[in-house]
Amino acid sequence: MDNEKFIELSKELAARQGEAYGPDNMYVVWVAKALQNNKGLFSSFELGAPYFEIIYNGDKEEFYVDTYVKSSNRAVKLSEVDDDKI
Repeated sequence: MDNEKFIELSKELAARQGEAYGPDNMYVVWVAKALQNNKGLFSSFELGAPYFEIIYNGDKEEFYVDTYVKSSNRAVKLSEVDDDKI
């Protein structure tokens, strides 16, 4: 499936998952295509909207939808990280 068609269908699928979000309110964070498969990360412009990871399996002609919600956002200075654990 070409990227344009994948993006169009993925926005529809993501909008269905987030009931309050329409496809026109969805945006592409990231998208990639490898052979007959597509993968993308989508979200809504609404504050606090989840991220939707959508994968298209071209062999099976199936979509898989995972939903992620940001649970935290904190800064960690490089000087605070133990070099042995990197």
